Amino acid sequence: MCGIAGIVNYKKNIVEERSVIEEMRATMLHRGPDAQGCFIDMHVSLMHARLSIMDPEKGKQPMYYQNYVLSYNGELYGFQSLKDELISLGYTFETSCDSEVLLKGYVQFKEKILDKINGIFAFAVWNTKDNTLFIARDRLGVKPLFYSKVKDYFLFASEIKTLLAHPSVEPVMDMEGLKQLLLIGPAREQGDCAIRDIYEIKPGEYAIINDKGMDIQTYWCLKATKHPDNLQQTTKKVHDLIVECTNDQLESDVGICSFLSGGLDSSILSKIAADKYKNLETFSVEYEGNEDYFTKSVFQPNRDNDFIEMMSEAIHSKHTQFVVSQAEIVDELYNATIAKDLPGMAEVDSSLLWFAKQVKQYKSVALSGEGADEIFGGYPWYYNDNVLYRDTFPWTSDINIRLSCVKDGLLSMPQNYIDQKYYTCIKDVPFLDTDSAKDRRMREMFYLNMRYFMQTLLERKDRMTMHHALEVRVPFLDYRLVEYAFNMPWRYKSLNGREKGILREAFKDELPEEIAKRKKSPYPKSHHPEYTNKVVNKLREILITDCLLSQILDVEKVEKLIQNVDHVETPWYGQLMKGPQILAYFIQMHYFFENHKIQLMKTNN
Repeated sequence: MCGIAGIVNYKKNIVEERSVIEEMRATMLHRGPDAQGCFIDMHVSLMHARLSIMDPEKGKQPMYYQNYVLSYNGELYGFQSLKDELISLGYTFETSCDSEVLLKGYVQFKEKILDKINGIFAFAVWNTKDNTLFIARDRLGVKPLFYSKVKDYFLFASEIKTLLAHPSVEPVMDMEGLKQLLLIGPAREQGDCAIRDIYEIKPGEYAIINDKGMDIQTYWCLKATKHPDNLQQTTKKVHDLIVECTNDQLESDVGICSFLSGGLDSSILSKIAADKYKNLETFSVEYEGNEDYFTKSVFQPNRDNDFIEMMSEAIHSKHTQFVVSQAEIVDELYNATIAKDLPGMAEVDSSLLWFAKQVKQYKSVALSGEGADEIFGGYPWYYNDNVLYRDTFPWTSDINIRLSCVKDGLLSMPQNYIDQKYYTCIKDVPFLDTDSAKDRRMREMFYLNMRYFMQTLLERKDRMTMHHALEVRVPFLDYRLVEYAFNMPWRYKSLNGREKGILREAFKDELPEEIAKRKKSPYPKSHHPEYTNKVVNKLREILITDCLLSQILDVEKVEKLIQNVDHVETPWYGQLMKGPQILAYFIQMHYFFENHKIQLMKTNN
């Protein structure tokens, strides 16, 4: 994995902007500490920061071939067949890395290369003959690709902070951006972000930029097709696809490890990895004091520890658990905001950032179970009809806790904003005429989760881990598995009335029974009262200052929430984020405003 960025301006000589290029490059060195490279020509600069995973001795970027220049972030899986095809067409190769295969594949097939590759990626190719830029992002949006079009410039980058390093991109947020943060955050609509003039290439899109403008095209999207298999065949296909997808992602020249929570998803991936690598190293994170303060809930029925030990023993992995203190997760709220460039998921973000730093001391590549809940129906809102059929985002079914802290009259028609985002998403859902009402709704839920909730988790995972140059791979989000799961009948996914029932059935003979039957428990949060006290004190300190956050929040209303913080029953986002987490989110909003010097426009003009 790496960091990429670029500048295109057909009316200026980019060679004269070396100082700006260096400022942009400096913002992405954390993503690629092993090597840095830069291509500069009259109207373009491509930048690259490399984390060496495949062929560390070669494969430096930007990479050149004929009249093409590549800057690439990601990993291609199973690319040997494409390489063999290119060799049969007369191409030769100097490295064993996927970058060279991607570049020469693009030279041969142009945008059709996207139909031939599988992986997680964002890349740019500059054609020096016709001065055209081609950029593309992977099908599920695992790797980021932001862009901005301002003052004759086209800019792109792996992270928002890199775009903001260019003087033409102003740190301005309008009221639509504020609504995004306060009403649907930490999620956001694909393609957009809270800062004006900053957008992203959506998952499954590519764009061509030339002196006439920018043309964006979609090369992949989900399609509704008839599920071809019976239950027995489906169970086997799910098993075999997951094994194949995981094995494809186990290739690494620098060694690989696995995150292990003792839940179904990470246990399956760790088992497959352990079958390939003896003495596999597995890692987990826990919060200081949770053994004393953990309380069961419908969302988090048990702690991970006993299950982690059970699974580690079953696969004979070398397991290490890191314990983060309350002070550390509060302190890391700042760094987590800097890493994401937006407010995030409170200590769920900050603990992952801290965890990634610890894991990086051992390994540079890890497997993680993101995506299984979205594609196989793992979340509790799939099984509660009162939530399932509500016409809104199921993970934010009540916005009152957010609105209760905002100054009166600041946000106009908040529910209309949420409704518009919700209906815009579900209008694109493809159906079959033969779909039952339940299956139609489950297709809508699949889309909602894939485009919003899953993207939030993927963004969190990429920024928190790549901030410490740790590459994380997500086998459940291989597009082949996603396509198969999208068209699977709900009665199969929820086999035996269980969340991810088909997944449990597929791997029941390869996992300890307690793991295969374990009720879903999400990434852990802190239950320690010290955490609550620390975020309360920090937020109070912020709100007595003259800052943007204190212009947005009503201090007296926030104080009422603080007095009732331990009695917030309904999560305001996801499954775990209740009273302390909304306070931490406000703190992260402040860090976001202050670090990027955000200016709020009270109108959208």
